[in-house]
Parts: sequence; C-alpha cells; structure tokens
Amino acid sequence: RTASASAAAMGKLQSSGHDARKMSLYDGSMVRGSFSKENGTPSIITCAIYFDELPSREEIDKIVREKLLSFDSIAGVPRGGRWVAQPFAFEKHVFFKTVESESDLEPLIEAVANTPLANQATGPWWELHAVSSKRPSDSDVLVVRFHHAVADGIALMQVLSRVATRTDGSPLPPASFARPARPARSLLSVIADVLRSVFKNLALPLSRFDSDLPINPPLDQRKSLTYSGSRKVLFVPRHSVNVIKKIKNAAGADVTINDVVFAALAGALRGYSRG
Repeated sequence: RTASASAAAMGKLQSSGHDARKMSLYDGSMVRGSFSKENGTPSIITCAIYFDELPSREEIDKIVREKLLSFDSIAGVPRGGRWVAQPFAFEKHVFFKTVESESDLEPLIEAVANTPLANQATGPWWELHAVSSKRPSDSDVLVVRFHHAVADGIALMQVLSRVATRTDGSPLPPASFARPARPARSLLSVIADVLRSVFKNLALPLSRFDSDLPINPPLDQRKSLTYSGSRKVLFVPRHSVNVIKKIKNAAGADVTINDVVFAALAGALRGYSRG
C-alpha cells in the first residue's frame, strides 16, 4: 500500500519539477479526441484493483501526492502542446463510496467506466474511486481512471511499480520492458514485413467496424450494424496467475502472460460468436 522511492520512470511518463514537458504527436491526437469512440466517449483507461481492505484516506493521499504527482502528465493539464503543472485538489479527483456488499461492485464499476472524468476541465485528467463494502468479509475496490493522453498501458505499469510493494512491504523492481533478442533475418524478409504492415494499416480505415476518424468514411456507410452507444464491462472470473504462468511456460519460450490471456479471450469471443 505504500511505495518506496525509486528512479524516474522510463518512457512516456517523466518526473516533474522542470519546464512543462512537450507532448508527443500521439498524445496531442488523444487530447483532441481524434481516437474517441463514435458515440463521443473519451478515451479513458479504467482499471479495478481489488483489496481485502482499502488503504485509508490518509494513505491514499500520501501516495497520490508523493508518487503520482511526481509525473508531469499526471500532475498537469494539456495546454499549448505541453503538460503544464496544475494546482491539485484531492477531493476533486479522489472519491470515496460505500456499497452494501461485493455484489454491488460490478454495476458500480460499469457505471463509473461509462462516465466522463468528473473534473477534467479544471484539473489533471485522472481520478480514483475508492469503494468499500459494508460486509467485512467482502472485497473492496479502487477504480483507477486515466485519460489515454496522460498514460498508456505500459506507462501505467511504470507508475504501478513505483506505487505498489511486495506483500512484505519491500519495493518492487523497476518496470522493464526490454524485448527478447530475435534471430537474424534477411533483408528481403524485413522488406516484405514492412510492405505487409503498410498495406494492412492503409486498409484499416475502410474496415466495417473501425471508429469514425477524420481519414475514413462515416461509420454508417461502412457497416449495417448500429452502435447502441452502450458500453458494457465484461467481468471474467478470477484466475490464478500461477496457472497462467504454467500455460505460458508450456507454450514456449517466446510466449508471454499477455499472449495467454488474449488467446483465452479470443477463444471465448469466438465461441460466443458461434452461438
């Protein structure tokens, strides 16, 4: 629940305390809403972290101020193509709720995931919802929400490595995302892959289910299905990480935990689609 000091995070996030950091072209596109869903819902990453017991308000406040706000994009707002530091009001970005039991958590998480950020116009583009269950034996949950312009999945893993600890309170090792070495390839093979990727990406805006973007035809001209505007959260039963690791190890040296999870999800979606 507490985090030890560590080196500045790598990649997209940078520690604050210097001049306002310039945004990347991708961040700028996300700020302008270029990749929003066709119903206008902002691109927000929502993550639910379950606890046997939530950290106290004081512990959360300490972690937010000492750890989260040390990053430029988390402490600032987008202005003039840069992340500009903004005064932070804890009560406008961290909300506390109580539900009767753990069964009430899922509809609450879905409702929060479908709601725009509460104070995006006046402060940093993120928020936390700390939800406690009245029943002592039930789980609590911390719903973490970041606008995609603030951080992507890999950047948020770097944030987590600074905030979280091991169960004994010792710090986690710094997040590392080094790619494994790949065997040498011929020049022709590399050129073929590049050309394949170029043509595949050029065709994406014309696909039936791609979101409305400035570079593609309107969605209603590309598909017969009508988007309802309703976004549903699919809750998957909890699985042991050790079981997933065993599958990963049995599948081969190049397979990751992420590969196993997405393969299982793809299989579930395929089975559901076939009825």
